[in-house]
Amino acid sequence: MNAITLTPGVTYQYDIGKLYSPSERQAIERHNDSVFQEARRRQQAEIEEHTRRAYESNRPMSSEEYYQLALDREAQKQLKQKEEELLAAAKEQEKIDFMESSPPSVELVEANAMMFLKTLQEWIQRGYEIDLNRVLHFVPGCFAVRLIRSMPN
Repeated sequence: MNAITLTPGVTYQYDIGKLYSPSERQAIERHNDSVFQEARRRQQAEIEEHTRRAYESNRPMSSEEYYQLALDREAQKQLKQKEEELLAAAKEQEKIDFMESSPPSVELVEANAMMFLKTLQEWIQRGYEIDLNRVLHFVPGCFAVRLIRSMPN
């Protein structure tokens, strides 16, 4: 008869179409029992670890633990502050790069006052400035202005 190979950590299911000898059945049952006992042992260890952590989180801390906790929090705060500074610098550099890739001046010409104001608002949001000396035409039916690119501070 062929010997059954049992994989550790995996339960073995009986094959309905196969006859098993009593020794094979005992081996399968012992194997499945050991798998279940190992799973129960792991679950019990997890419960004990959770209980230990819950106890430690509620107990008073020693002065060394408070000091270490304060050091950890300060290190996390400094790391977060550095990340924020790097992010702000990257955003500023991105803004400068975008502004440098834009044309130095733009002329807006619109016949409709509402369209002119809408377009003007869009260009101002992109970082362009308007100067009263650069207003070309501002009469009904012809609104024209020259915008200049402003450099961020």
